[in-house]
Amino acid sequence: MKKLFLFFVSVLLFGTTTLIAQELTLKTYGVSPRDVERDTLEQYFDRRYNSLQNVGVETKVFLKGQFEDSVLTSPTWTFLEKPVGSTADFGTTKDLDGSTQLTTFIPDLVGGYIIEFSDGAAADTIRISAGLYLGVTNGNPNCKVCHNTAQWDFKYDKWQGTRHATALKTGLDGEKGSYFNNNCVQCHSVGYDVLANNDGFDDWPFVFPDTLMPGMYDSLAIVYPEAFERADVQCEQCHGPGSEHFGNRFNIAKVINPENCNYCHNAGTHHVY
Repeated sequence: MKKLFLFFVSVLLFGTTTLIAQELTLKTYGVSPRDVERDTLEQYFDRRYNSLQNVGVETKVFLKGQFEDSVLTSPTWTFLEKPVGSTADFGTTKDLDGSTQLTTFIPDLVGGYIIEFSDGAAADTIRISAGLYLGVTNGNPNCKVCHNTAQWDFKYDKWQGTRHATALKTGLDGEKGSYFNNNCVQCHSVGYDVLANNDGFDDWPFVFPDTLMPGMYDSLAIVYPEAFERADVQCEQCHGPGSEHFGNRFNIAKVINPENCNYCHNAGTHHVY
């Protein structure tokens, strides 16, 4: 009787372990500048992506569907929800191995996108929110209005004490040396993506100066006010655009992970931390 009992317990534990292990998951898949640089043949990773679920509109989003400890047999990607009028569709898929498949899509309108990845009876979903970049002090309310209070531990003041808060200023003022150039701006500002019309820094007038010297940042801020509302590494660089966040706590990224940092800090030539 004891042996029979142990046999049934073993079968139950094995079955439970198998069910847990064979979990189908759908997650974002970060792409760093180094990944883009390395992919010279297939060029599947043609745009960097910070892995956030809150992104600028027209950002190229990479998604990873995975069947852990099992093999995909009939993987299917489906939009369960899109903003009214959206024509967003999935790009080509890429199999990393027998259990993992990638796909891409570009949110073409502001709003929420719910995607399902399924294989047979197993399925998982993810929500991607697309919005526009505002800048930390632009508009009312803005990041500073809500997040520089005791309730939010005075996050704005703490951010101002970091090097992120002056990432573009120190460069334009000559403190980073003569190597600082226009190519550096994409990581020293908010929402910079030349292939996306997302109200990021590059969507507003700005001409990189011929000379870097003290006071240059403040002078340019007067000439190009809209761009400089999105200058330096602000909240939205790590949490995604804020246009859809007010009144909806879900339309913002709350968790910072290495893939997000790699968006700028894994360039392959510098800033490798």
